[in-house]
Amino acid sequence: MRYYFSFLIATLLFISSGCEEIGCSDVFLGEFTIDSSTAAYFPYEENKSLIFKNQNDEEITFTNINWVEESNSIVSFFTCNDETRNIIYTGDIGSYRFQNDLFDIVMNYTMGFVEEGDPKEQNIVDLITFTLVHPVEGFYSTLSIVSHSRGVTDFSHLEDFETFSNLGLNGSFFSEGIRSSVDNPENLVDLYVTATGGVIGFTDVDDNTWTFDRLE
Repeated sequence: MRYYFSFLIATLLFISSGCEEIGCSDVFLGEFTIDSSTAAYFPYEENKSLIFKNQNDEEITFTNINWVEESNSIVSFFTCNDETRNIIYTGDIGSYRFQNDLFDIVMNYTMGFVEEGDPKEQNIVDLITFTLVHPVEGFYSTLSIVSHSRGVTDFSHLEDFETFSNLGLNGSFFSEGIRSSVDNPENLVDLYVTATGGVIGFTDVDDNTWTFDRLE
C-alpha cells in the first residue's frame, strides 16, 4: 500500500510540472482533515514512551524517536482533454515511530484518493498502517486499514488485516479489534490493534506475547 500512494504522488508531481504543455486543468476538490475515528487509533503523547509486558511480567520500553503530524489535506485532480489523469495530492500525513533495542513500532496515517467512479464525488479515504519490525533479524508484521471513507465503497485492495473478538493477551481482554493477517506470508509475528488503543500487543519469534501496559 505504501508503494501505491508513493507512486500516485510522484506521478502527480510529474503531471503538475507539464500541465500547461499538455492542456491539463487542475480541479480542486477541497480541503479535508483526518477524521476523529482515525485519530482515535493513536492515543499517544509526543514525549511519552510505550511500556509493554510479556507473560513473565518482563518489561520493554519503546522510546518515541519520530513524531510528525500535519493538520489538513488539499486534494485535487487533473483533467487532460476531458480525461482524468492521476488523481491525488496528499498533504495530510502522520508518522509515529517508537523504538527499543529489539523492535521498531512504526505507525502512519495518510489521506488519499481512490479511483472509483467520478473523481468529483470526493472519494477520499483515511488509510492507516501499523508495522512491527526487528531491525537486525528482519522479521516483521504489518497491517493496513481504511479507518474512514468519504463516498468510497470499494477499498478492500488497500487493506490487509483480520478482525478479532474477545481476545485475551496476558490476562488483558479486548472485545474487538484487528490483527495482522495470517494469510500474508510476510507477517512472521502477530500484531494487535484496537480502534481506541492503538497497538495493544504483539508476539515475537521467541514465543513471547507482549501486551501494552502504560505510557510513561
